[in-house]
Amino acid sequence: MPHDTQSLELRVVQSPQKRVKRVASAASPLPVVVFAILHMVCGFMHPRDLLALARTSKALRKVIWNKSFKRAWESSLTTVDQIDAYPFPAEALHMSPAAYALLAFGSWCYHCQKRARLIHWALGIRLCAFCSKTQLVHGECIADMYPYYNLSHHQYSALYNLLCKIPWIRTLNRRNQYENHAYMPHALRDADRWLSLSAAGRAAFEQERKELAVLRLKHASLCESWMDYCASQREKNLADLRANRLSQICERLCDLGWAEEVRRERKTLCEHRRVIEPKVLTEKASSDQLFSARV
Repeated sequence: MPHDTQSLELRVVQSPQKRVKRVASAASPLPVVVFAILHMVCGFMHPRDLLALARTSKALRKVIWNKSFKRAWESSLTTVDQIDAYPFPAEALHMSPAAYALLAFGSWCYHCQKRARLIHWALGIRLCAFCSKTQLVHGECIADMYPYYNLSHHQYSALYNLLCKIPWIRTLNRRNQYENHAYMPHALRDADRWLSLSAAGRAAFEQERKELAVLRLKHASLCESWMDYCASQREKNLADLRANRLSQICERLCDLGWAEEVRRERKTLCEHRRVIEPKVLTEKASSDQLFSARV
């Protein structure tokens, strides 16, 4: 049947618009009231918790790592547990509070972004074991790394002079002699700056770096003493947990009728993986678990 095109009504069906979820941009600043509350709350947080909070979103990372958040970082560093024998040095004059918190309580290598536990306090960096071997150089071995880094003769001379004159990290070698190490990217940066200066500017630059090195070494000794004391205290706490767990397991096994076996196999029991765990023995431990610890 023919249709009358004039009377035919054409309907244009438009597809419903998709609801776009509005996400706050990282560049959008927080309201003043929210920023003030966040600034106050973060001041009472431990630096490790504050670093974890900064990794939750781009917006928070931009706010927390901003220079205006300096007071919150300073207040956060004062929340670290203070030890009477070796108190935590809550202030570092040669770096910002945020960088200091990242150095002390972070967990990533500054060069390869992998997990790292080794902290070079005098250099203000954290490196993994591999990067510590490849990225730390001193004046005597810079000639061996000359072709590896493709250095020019002027860069090599500047690096040799700086590494020999400035005490960055002092370590003992096999001959019981102190060696000065430096982080290679920072050393190259200082060498390029040294080359761009005049003779008078180079002397002033070397003097500035020497004073900074003395300040860093003094602060590094305090941080290393604090870390060594914390490590010894942690080992002591873990040993106490293992001893309490062993005594509780032995007591419960004796109550179950295994007193003679416990006295005979106490040495083997002390080496069992379920016994040497530094954990508190809870009431949920069943008799089967205790029996497996005896086997």
